[in-house]
Amino acid sequence: MFADAHAHMSDYSEEELNKTLERAKANGIELVVALGADGETSRRTVALAKERPMVYAAVGIHPWFLKASFTDDDLREIRSLANEEKVAFIGEIGLDMNRNADRLEEQKKVFTSLLNLAKELDLPVQVHCRDADRELLDILEREGMPSRGGIAHGYRGNPEFIPAYLDLGFYISIGRSGREINEESEAVIKAIPLERLLLETDSSASSYASEDGYEPASVTVIAGNIAGVKGVHVDEVGSTTTGNLKKLMRIS
Repeated sequence: MFADAHAHMSDYSEEELNKTLERAKANGIELVVALGADGETSRRTVALAKERPMVYAAVGIHPWFLKASFTDDDLREIRSLANEEKVAFIGEIGLDMNRNADRLEEQKKVFTSLLNLAKELDLPVQVHCRDADRELLDILEREGMPSRGGIAHGYRGNPEFIPAYLDLGFYISIGRSGREINEESEAVIKAIPLERLLLETDSSASSYASEDGYEPASVTVIAGNIAGVKGVHVDEVGSTTTGNLKKLMRIS
């Protein structure tokens, strides 16, 4: 069995969502974590998780979707949503130097606030980072991690940072970079112990429409490619990574 640790499902129509989850089940995916990126998508994600047994939710504010300013009301909304049924993570949160880089200080403020919320609520985090690993790690080392750890999602950073993430208690997920293995993605996959590895797609309705049907069912392709790099059977990748995610989420 397989699990998709990170997908965006709030922009699917009801019909598309039903068909997507049916295809996921048919391909052996038993669990999908759906991510929020702001207040609106977090609300929709919480609602759809309540309606579908295989879906769990994460709520947060992605660094791409910062509003004009981050307020106490925004934090209260995420806190309220995080207490809803089947919310398993605070996420997607993090730092990004490719987009909104001119607002890095605000990104840091929002990330720190939501990181501390995760600690307060005893939830793991799902962290987005693009070209800001040192800045992100500095905050995590200063503020401290949630006791339940988290996921460095869709990792595309330098392999040299992986030990620091592991030491902080992160699992590391491989997604789009695992669709076609190249020298860089192979180095990253080799640096992550299988017992700390997760699978994800980071897919959405738009990726399904524009990327040859890329959706949660595609996690099996990523698993197969990782198995080739690790020199193990794809079933071992599937069972181990699914077990890793369930352990992190404290579900059976």
